[in-house]
Amino acid sequence: MSVFDHIYQQARSTSRTIVLPEGDDPRMVEAAAAILRERIANPILIGNPATIQATARKREIKIDASSIIDPATANNDSYIDALVELRQHKGMTRDAAAAQVTDPLMYGTLMVHLGDADGFVAGA
Repeated sequence: MSVFDHIYQQARSTSRTIVLPEGDDPRMVEAAAAILRERIANPILIGNPATIQATARKREIKIDASSIIDPATANNDSYIDALVELRQHKGMTRDAAAAQVTDPLMYGTLMVHLGDADGFVAGA
């Protein structure tokens, strides 16, 4: 068994959740489809659902089993509270945190920090 086979087997057996915060990027949609196809993890795409789904349809990619979260419309209270707590020593206010939480990269980071996801892949 190769090292990659071992890694895939281990990933399949743990059922982890991976956040793809650049969900509007076609490469991330393709990555989510590959993750689903290989049964490596449960992907969460962050971004506008209509845009993500349109990208998937245009490229004929099946991402139906992926979760899609739009931080602009999600209930972000727990993430806002966490960000304020983490950065209050730097003067973070609730209003400033609310504005930052709508950024997909910040949202994904907070998902991992709060245990709502196990990992985060960015840098498309």
